[in-house]
Amino acid sequence: DFSALIKGKDEKPKKITITITIIDVVKPKDYKAMKGQEKVDHVLSIKATAARFFKDASQPNNFQSAADQYQRIIQTVRFTGWEAEKDDEAGAKLTAELRSLKMTAYTNIIVCNHKMQNWRKVTEAAQKLLKAKLSPNNVKAMYFKGYAHVKLKEYDEGRVVLERLLTVDPEHGEGKKLLAVAKKQKLVDQ
Repeated sequence: DFSALIKGKDEKPKKITITITIIDVVKPKDYKAMKGQEKVDHVLSIKATAARFFKDASQPNNFQSAADQYQRIIQTVRFTGWEAEKDDEAGAKLTAELRSLKMTAYTNIIVCNHKMQNWRKVTEAAQKLLKAKLSPNNVKAMYFKGYAHVKLKEYDEGRVVLERLLTVDPEHGEGKKLLAVAKKQKLVDQ
């Protein structure tokens, strides 16, 4: 207990001095100056950090920290993205990989917010992914968005999303069940 360390016998706080020694300062490389594979590697390192936060659910706010890191990936790729030249096959591959990482980051933000039961943020993140050119028919995003709408008691919005999901994936069992719940709950809540 830190408070016990700084209090003396008469219960008044003691004055303490903390000395910090800076050993080295490394200026990070400008992302815009990085070449293709360097950019992918940088984004992958951010993704690894996010995954560590996500996997360690024992600490409070770790899902939020993971979501923040996934958002950092989206911003990094969006604002400093890299497009290959037309005839650059290796560059086109790297561009596709960055786009895939960006799509995965959106999906993982949705899952993080779902874990935190932050239903409004689930719908917002899913909407961003579905509106993006990346993945307008992303089944996972549609399911989580529909689920969040049902949790928010926005049954009509949930129904619309889930019906769209089932046009993309008619065999989506969980989507079918959730659509039935949305329809039933709307009748119960009326």
